[in-house]
Amino acid sequence: MVAMMASLGSVLLVTQILFVVGIELDKAPINADPWDIDGPCQKHVERFARVQSNMVQCATNWSIPPKVCTNCWEHYIAFKQVEYETKHLDNITSLDNRTCTQVIYDNYLLSYSHDISEALTSNIWAKSRCDSCLTITWNFTANDSRVEFANQTTLFQEKLFVWRDCVVNYTDYNDDLFGNGTICQYCKTQFNHLFSYYWDIYVKPGVEFCVDVETTMNDTIHLWNDVWMCAEKKDRNRDTAMAVDNREYLFDIRAWLPKNSAPDCCPRRRQIAISRIRFPIRTKFSRQFTTMLSSFPERIHIHVPISDLLRAIIVILNGL
Repeated sequence: MVAMMASLGSVLLVTQILFVVGIELDKAPINADPWDIDGPCQKHVERFARVQSNMVQCATNWSIPPKVCTNCWEHYIAFKQVEYETKHLDNITSLDNRTCTQVIYDNYLLSYSHDISEALTSNIWAKSRCDSCLTITWNFTANDSRVEFANQTTLFQEKLFVWRDCVVNYTDYNDDLFGNGTICQYCKTQFNHLFSYYWDIYVKPGVEFCVDVETTMNDTIHLWNDVWMCAEKKDRNRDTAMAVDNREYLFDIRAWLPKNSAPDCCPRRRQIAISRIRFPIRTKFSRQFTTMLSSFPERIHIHVPISDLLRAIIVILNGL
């Protein structure tokens, strides 16, 4: 009888232990294994991964041309909100009693979450100069961050849409977009208004557009001048400062004040970066110039007055 009672007691003890273990396993995250020391933090990592991947997908989708600022700002806000939350997971701990914030960012030699966030923030958003096109008023604690587009961005978009509407209206009544070249005359006024507005802001010291606007304008000029062949000879001087486009040679030139220089240094000088040069026609000059450029870094920095450089380029091109 005593032996039977002892055996029954052992069975009850084992049952209680299994019951307690079952309760603890039920508390673990759905995808966590019982030996996963960081299991309680996993659902927060998965949520972070989703908003990061949404931002990556949006940036890649809007990469030709790069227009992440005006098309991905909602994903960027969502990503930064969850990033903020993962940095304040102080009340949720791993099985070894470390906060999930420590687990995500400090627990291991590598933090993929941090590295991906840094790439999205510094290499995508910041390098696109998104702050030049919009301002985000952050309110992480209330999850209520707001965006406001810069006035110059809004006006540029309005003038761009006026020109595009003109093209659409023309094509609605003309089967051939290039019929008799009338598309150029039909929408020239709208194009000139767009370009003038863009260029007046572009050349102002200390004022920048985000990459979205610059790439959109570059493609618009290329479409108008080179694809639709709407550029007249007298228009070339107007376009020279941004796109020296003569006899199918295209120079994209960007000017800005030298960094790390004294305020009174070089008052009438700018630092010129010739960032993209391509020669559709392989002439002797183009081959020599391309060979010369191949020995330089990708971006060439020349300290000369803008007007002198542009005049020199025009003289060279007109002499070909």
